[in-house]
Amino acid sequence: MIFVSLDVKTANSDSSSICEIGIGIFEDDNLVDTLRHYIDPETSFDSFYTENVHGITPEMVSGFYSFDDVDDEIRELLVNKIVVHPSERVRKGFTKAIDNYNLKPYPIFWLDSEIVAQITWETFSEEPCRLREVASTLSIEFGYPDALNCAIVAGKIVIEACKKSGIGVSELLDRVRKARIK
Repeated sequence: MIFVSLDVKTANSDSSSICEIGIGIFEDDNLVDTLRHYIDPETSFDSFYTENVHGITPEMVSGFYSFDDVDDEIRELLVNKIVVHPSERVRKGFTKAIDNYNLKPYPIFWLDSEIVAQITWETFSEEPCRLREVASTLSIEFGYPDALNCAIVAGKIVIEACKKSGIGVSELLDRVRKARIK
C-alpha cells in the first residue's frame, strides 16, 4: 500500500494563499519520507492565521519559493497517486493554487481523511470531525499543527481505517467515492 498525504497552511481566508506545504509518503503502513516547504504566497497575511492558526509570518516566508517554483518537485510526488488530505478545504485550495499559477492540472486520486473517519467509525459519523479530535480518539500523536504534522496525522488515520476495515487504501477510496454519491 503506497499513498501520499498532503496538508497546506494558508496566509489568509483564501484557500489558495498557501504559505506552507507538508507531504508524507507512506508505504506498507509506514511513513517512509516527508517534505515540507514554506511558500511565499505572494499575497497579504491575515493576523488571525498568523496568531491563531499556524504562526507563519510574512517575514518567515519572504524570499522563499512561490507555489510555481515547487511545482515540479510536488508534481513528481503527487501525480497519479492517492493523496490523503485532512479536509476538503485543502483539496480545493491546492487545486485553486494550481489554477492561479496557470499550471498544468495534477491528476490525483483525492482521499479526504475526514470522510474516511466518518464512514469508518460510528463516533464520527454524525457531523464533521476535526483532525485533532480523530487523532486523539485513535491515540495518534498530533504534535504542533503545522502542515507536515497534519499531513502525517491524516495519513495515519487512513492507515488505522484500513486496519479496522480490513481493506487497502484503493478500496477505501472507492468507499469514500460511494459515500459521496449517496
